[in-house]
Amino acid sequence: ILVDTGIGNRLSEVERKIFDHDDGWLIDGLKQLGMEPGDITHLLLSHLHFDHCGRIVRRQNAVGFDAAFPKARIFLQKGEFEIAHNSSNERLRAAYRHVAECLEPVTRMLELIDGDADLVPGVTAVVTGGHTEQHQVALVHSLGECFMHLADIVPTCSHMRGAWNQAYDLDALRTMEQKAHYLGRAIAEGWWISFAHDASIYAARIMREAGKLMLGESLPVPAGLERN
Repeated sequence: ILVDTGIGNRLSEVERKIFDHDDGWLIDGLKQLGMEPGDITHLLLSHLHFDHCGRIVRRQNAVGFDAAFPKARIFLQKGEFEIAHNSSNERLRAAYRHVAECLEPVTRMLELIDGDADLVPGVTAVVTGGHTEQHQVALVHSLGECFMHLADIVPTCSHMRGAWNQAYDLDALRTMEQKAHYLGRAIAEGWWISFAHDASIYAARIMREAGKLMLGESLPVPAGLERN
């Protein structure tokens, strides 16, 4: 099971320079786990911004793309799909301008879900809204532990602070509400929380000291797999 894919290799030369992007970290990370793209059977997309779904396809030549994870069932909120394709809002059209290029090669693999849904036993897609209207996250229960990937609700450990949101958030108040709710549960129930955009911390337990949110037990990003 994979949650989000990163940017991928679909960027133009100019875009690669702007974002200082190297496509290798995701595939290298899979290799460290003894896996390859063909081993992924379930792929959850939190939302359709290019930095979370771009690697769903891979550039094969100057004009062509194909599925980067050819055996995966791809789970996406129906509302996110519809907004990305049909919005008349100028800001949203700009945010989703890459969607056709990314999704057309994997159309047959898409499974649109409407609201919270169990993907496999122990793995649930949970709609949060906030960053986008239909933004979703992954909640995983396994071996008595709980792990939550909050995607762009808490993209880095610095964003644990309530008022620290991204300028890209469509509904900043909703993001703050969801952040407070799930980080509160993480503290109370001992969950692991992962950070999609943090350059140095993959995941951590969260604790509160003197009224401030702090990292507890943490998993650092391995050397060579730093993300942007």
